[in-house]
Amino acid sequence: MKKIISILLILAVVLSCSIAAADIGNAKKISGGENRDIKVNKAGDNPWPTDGTSPTTGRDLAAVYQQYIADDPDSYSGMAETGIYSPIMVQHCGFNGGVDIGAPFYGASADIYYEQVKAQRGYTRFSMIYNDVLPPYAGASRSIRVGHLFVRQEWNAPFLYAGKQEQTFSSKWNTDVNYMRTKLGIPTSYSDDIPMYKRVMFDALDGGKPWLAYKYRYAAYGRTYNLVWNLAAMGDQLLAGRHYDTEDNAFNRTFNHTLKFGDMAVEGDPAETVYVIFESGTAVTSDSEGTTYFNSMYSYDPDENVYYRYMISNMANPELNPVLFREQKVIHATSEVVEGSPTKNGYFLYGETVPGDAITFANVIVQFIDMEFPNGEAPYAILEGRGNADYFMGGKHYAGVWERESLNNRTIFYGEDGNEISLQPGRTIIVLMDYKTTFGDKHREVKYE
Repeated sequence: MKKIISILLILAVVLSCSIAAADIGNAKKISGGENRDIKVNKAGDNPWPTDGTSPTTGRDLAAVYQQYIADDPDSYSGMAETGIYSPIMVQHCGFNGGVDIGAPFYGASADIYYEQVKAQRGYTRFSMIYNDVLPPYAGASRSIRVGHLFVRQEWNAPFLYAGKQEQTFSSKWNTDVNYMRTKLGIPTSYSDDIPMYKRVMFDALDGGKPWLAYKYRYAAYGRTYNLVWNLAAMGDQLLAGRHYDTEDNAFNRTFNHTLKFGDMAVEGDPAETVYVIFESGTAVTSDSEGTTYFNSMYSYDPDENVYYRYMISNMANPELNPVLFREQKVIHATSEVVEGSPTKNGYFLYGETVPGDAITFANVIVQFIDMEFPNGEAPYAILEGRGNADYFMGGKHYAGVWERESLNNRTIFYGEDGNEISLQPGRTIIVLMDYKTTFGDKHREVKYE
């Protein structure tokens, strides 16, 4: 049963967003640490698609081109236009819970979202994988933690961000990004004359670097949530001078991270509403992270066969005043050099922000992980080994496990039958849920109904 909670005017198009009737008191709670005795059938790389579908979303690339790029090919790029698989990872600040003025710029163009906490209390940030479509602007970006680096490692993607944690507080859980990237064999620096396509890490705070020509500060916003990238232009530069196929390997690793798409072999139980709780109780504060929403709710729309994501402030009554997760766009955009040259400090971006599309998900994956906080703030995400995973697709819930042999391998998600799960074509969000963490009397949990 559905009820309309809002009608949003988006560029003269009326978008009706429906939300399932919520009753969190009767929702089922998932135990992230329960022992799931699932014997997996070890999966390797999936076959490379040869029928014009995307390896990251399972969508028909010709249809994606018509939806996003056909009317404005000068502003967009990506596999739907070039036919070349070349994922790029962009860090999103998570400001304001990722809604309103903190909404991702052109975030509906991203294929895969990873949500991960950046502090013990429960603030989260997104790491977004773009491949099918590279939009004119992406972000806003802020700093990364080692867990974000560990996600990048399995994609072997160029990583765009703004700053990094450079301190460690534990000999066992080293939270210094510089140390971990060296340990992982990721090049730590390049001279300015090295071609773009050989670079890996792109820090917007590294002054005087060539990639700053693709960095913009959106003048209407504060500096904690205004740094965006001209992703389409940067993507074209990353491709320049490089022969790409699935065997090519600029970073001395393969590029095949093809997901599996198809029908699930087992039957799931109903899951119209999913609650992802990073801080139990009422969780809205005003501080340097904005008016921060910690907790989210996913509501299934059977007509579109997707989950809408809402940020919520009151877990006792989550259906009251939910805020829709959607992108923002810039119209009438102009730019000027900040000072000197664009490769010194980038550009100021001017224009008008307008609400874009709702960012919906065909697949919601909760990957339960351990996370250490050596000083209460510096997180170390444990993203190798095995743990529980729960999947929400088509209004159903499926239980399973995840495995990752090492940080240089991809994470494989398995179902109850022991086989790699089959995702539905479309966008995926992977919530990295550190289910053991407590903060005072607050705790993390996932529920569904």
